Amino acid sequence: MGKEYRGTINITAMGIQCQQWSVTTPHSHSWNSEPSNYCRNPDNEHYGPWCYTTDPTVRWQYCDVPFCVYSKEAKECKTTTLGYEYYGIANTTITGRECQAWVLDTPHDHSNNELPGNECRNPDASPNGPWCYTTDVSSRWEYCNIPFC
Repeated sequence: MGKEYRGTINITAMGIQCQQWSVTTPHSHSWNSEPSNYCRNPDNEHYGPWCYTTDPTVRWQYCDVPFCVYSKEAKECKTTTLGYEYYGIANTTITGRECQAWVLDTPHDHSNNELPGNECRNPDASPNGPWCYTTDVSSRWEYCNIPFC
């Protein structure tokens, strides 16, 4: 569904320029937390990233965002400080604690249950990058040590 997409595609699949998320013209909306006009999927649209368009007659359209093919090297690193794009297999925290599976609410209850596996991720734009809930009842969550590419 491309919810994790943080690239810079800003044209719809039909070639229309995307409207800035932070403005409400020509189309009004309430998704104004994104400061760009890049394709995103803030509401889990089944067919992936989309955007409001700058064409007053076309409210929104899907974007043609390709699936990524990672090399082993790229898969195990992040390219930005936030690490939105990180989808590697690291599943231990910076202190060595095992990550709790995202679909579980034990030992720590949370609302990020849609993520698969128990790998380090950054679903909430945490400023220090990927993290996870831990399986240790005394430590709710911790950051993970994900290197830059």
